Amino acid sequence: MFTEDSTILSKNSRTQILLKGLLLTQKKVPAMGKLCVYARDLLQDMFAPYDPEFAHINLNADAYIKKINILQKYFNSDLNIRQIVKSLLCELGLTPEDTFSDRLVLRILAPSHTHQCNRAKKLLAHRDSWGSNIFSQINLWAPICPISVSRTMTIFPQYWKTPIANNSANWDIDQLRRLTLAGKREKYPSVPNPTEKVCGIGDPVLLDPGDILAFAGAHLHESTISDTSRARISFDFRIVSLFDVKAGIASPNIDSYSNKKNFQWFNRFTDGTPMSIYLA
Repeated sequence: MFTEDSTILSKNSRTQILLKGLLLTQKKVPAMGKLCVYARDLLQDMFAPYDPEFAHINLNADAYIKKINILQKYFNSDLNIRQIVKSLLCELGLTPEDTFSDRLVLRILAPSHTHQCNRAKKLLAHRDSWGSNIFSQINLWAPICPISVSRTMTIFPQYWKTPIANNSANWDIDQLRRLTLAGKREKYPSVPNPTEKVCGIGDPVLLDPGDILAFAGAHLHESTISDTSRARISFDFRIVSLFDVKAGIASPNIDSYSNKKNFQWFNRFTDGTPMSIYLA
């Protein structure tokens, strides 16, 4: 199901991702390799003297989660990282001025539930389009450290054209934020989830650090972390092309029941301008 493409975010490739549900990878991307090195240096400094992949064994949950929160906040705002990602977008075939993105997420997923939090927790099967309700959205995912079948992300391509019952109609990002401020986030799902069992086996993503995967936000996917000792460390963010939105290039809506399009989640990568301004 995974296909290698040297320009996975060119106009033609985006159309294949969004309209046909292709899972496209690009191997040994120079900017992605640079980002992996930069991220690993940050990880080593934060978790020293422990190996970042095993630090959860040596640190209590509070100390571990505090370090993750500091790292993730820094990773999303660091100007050096944003410059590397700008180069990455160009190498993947995108025009940064046409690209609107959400947060840049350094995702550190420990195998122990006690050491997971917010953007560092196992996510059940979901489509990102259930939350954003934007069908021109493309997800980018890449390992920072080596991964395996037991520590990766799994995609269920058999659900590309098959609906699955879910709670997207009742999920509300504003309610999630209110509960987070009240310290009750655990009582509300981070993303909309299926309300019926996912059937069949998914396809695990197996890439090397320096490689990257692009897939439609409408694909059903979930976190995989069944290794009992080593954390999964990866990088992900979501993008929307203004050209695609205005041209009507989008994935089919199979089973999203949200009545709100969350374009405000996405900002122009070059200057931070909200996408919603251009679609008013």
